[in-house]
Amino acid sequence: MACNQIFEEELHRLLNSELTHDEENCLKHHLMECKECQTHYQELKKVDHQLLEIEDVQIPNDLKQNILNQLPKDSKTKKFSKSVKEHPLISAAVVFFIMLFASTLSSFHSNQQMSLSKHEDVITEGDRVIIPKSAIIEGDFIVRNAEVVLEGKVKGNLTLVNSQIVDSHNHHDMQVASWSHHVDGKVVEIDQYFAWMYHKVEHEFKNFLSFVTP
Repeated sequence: MACNQIFEEELHRLLNSELTHDEENCLKHHLMECKECQTHYQELKKVDHQLLEIEDVQIPNDLKQNILNQLPKDSKTKKFSKSVKEHPLISAAVVFFIMLFASTLSSFHSNQQMSLSKHEDVITEGDRVIIPKSAIIEGDFIVRNAEVVLEGKVKGNLTLVNSQIVDSHNHHDMQVASWSHHVDGKVVEIDQYFAWMYHKVEHEFKNFLSFVTP
C-alpha cells in the first residue's frame, strides 16, 4: 500500500498516464523519498505488465445458443401465458368460446322443463305447445322439451330442442310434407348437446356480425 490514500490514487493515475507534467514530477520526487510508495509502485507495474501479456480470449460463435440450450425449458403454463400476451385477440376469442361452451352445457342439462318463445296466440297444455290456425308468428320460434301441434304459421325458423311436431288427433309424428308449408324458414331439430351448441354458436356469431357490421 502507498503511504496514504492520495498517493495511492496518484500511483494508479501515473500508470494510466493521467497525471499532468507537474503532478508527475511531484509524485516522482515523492517516490525518491518514500520507500513504501516505491515498493507499492513496483507491485502495481508488475501487475499491469502481467495483464498486458494476457492473450485475448476468443468467444465461440455458438456460445449464446449453447447457453440458451442449457437453460430450463419453459413450462406449459409459461408458454400459455406467453401466447396470451402475444395474441390477446385470439386469447379473448378462446375465453369467449370456453364460457359459451360452459354456459350452454349447463343450460342444456339443467333445464329439462318445457320452454318456448313468447307469443300471445300460442297455447300450452301440459308438455304440449299448440300453434293454432289463427296464429301468425313473425320471426323465429324456439320450443324446448315439448310436443308441438303446428296448425298456424311461423314466418321464420322453427327450432325444436328435444321436441317434435305431432298430429293434433293421434299424437303421431307428422311427416315433413305435412308441416313444411306452415314454416317459411327452416325447421331445425336439435336432440343432442353438440347440435344445440352449434345452434347457439351460429346464433351468437350472427349477433356478433350484426354488431360489428355497419
